[in-house]
Amino acid sequence: MIRVSDLRVSTGSFRLRGMSLDLPTGAYGAIVGPTGAGKTLLLEAIAGLQPMDSGAVFAHGEDLSSAPPEHRRLGYVPQDRALFPHMSVARNIAFGLDDRAPDNSSRVSNLVGELGIAHLVDRRPSTLSGGEAQRVALARALAPDPPALLLDEPLTGLDPATRLDMISVLRNVHRSMGTTILHVTHEMEEALALADHLGVIRGGRILQWGPLDSVYDHPMDESVARSVGVDNLLRAKVDRAGRMVAAGFDLRGPNGLSPGSALVAIRAGNVLVMSAESGRGQPARVSSVRRRSRDLLLRLLAPGEEDGEGLLASISPAAAREIGVREGADVRVAVDTEGVHVIGRR
Repeated sequence: MIRVSDLRVSTGSFRLRGMSLDLPTGAYGAIVGPTGAGKTLLLEAIAGLQPMDSGAVFAHGEDLSSAPPEHRRLGYVPQDRALFPHMSVARNIAFGLDDRAPDNSSRVSNLVGELGIAHLVDRRPSTLSGGEAQRVALARALAPDPPALLLDEPLTGLDPATRLDMISVLRNVHRSMGTTILHVTHEMEEALALADHLGVIRGGRILQWGPLDSVYDHPMDESVARSVGVDNLLRAKVDRAGRMVAAGFDLRGPNGLSPGSALVAIRAGNVLVMSAESGRGQPARVSSVRRRSRDLLLRLLAPGEEDGEGLLASISPAAAREIGVREGADVRVAVDTEGVHVIGRR
């Protein structure tokens, strides 16, 4: 487990301000935030590489707040990997092992086999590709068999194919070794691919932390919603009967809403697009169509809302062809009631 309690760290004019999180033993946690949010500083403080102003860090059931880095039993992979250029891959991996231990060579052999880098053991870091160097840095962090692992942007700078390969490597490491992992990144897709716990960091604060589904499906405010990739953040009006209207569309939200204004989060995948002839849902016009890697993103306008913000919906290319989706086309839409999340009232 890794637990951080009210952590405060200062470096220059930047501060981590009262950060807290609790990552259970064997879990994979990801913290997502933009450059300069404090992600690296947080990992360095947990690892003991940055002094704390106040707060506490616990891991493996121990209070590590005053322990030096070498006594914390935390594997750490920095963003720049920090491989020693004058050492071979094998010597880099064995660097953190006790020279007196009799099984160092077998430990290195097991790791390079598991990570698929046995053919690299005699090479120097300067001859490695980005993906190869990342695997070596991971092997070095894992060599002392730490109960927990800290990863700083481990997929940054890798090409798409290598990124997918490294995601598989990290999944396998987590599954086979049962290591508790805390991973920081600016890419939400990484978190979704790997993590079971999620945090959002901005301006030196963790805005929200918890199980992945909880944070992803129920962001607590607009900043978190944008960070976790909510497509629609709409201002809605709620009448006395509890009817909610946003962007000209009737929405069914939670029961018991009082009259007034609300900020509503809806993912594009929770908006169903149907043919105009279906007779179901509500009428809409397709204002724009944008292709993404796996789907199409549609901007839909309700009747009489030509200048409105519209409602974003995702649809597969095959489904779009079947119902004749194109710019200017008339369609029908329905919004999944479970996908309407009210995150703020006015």
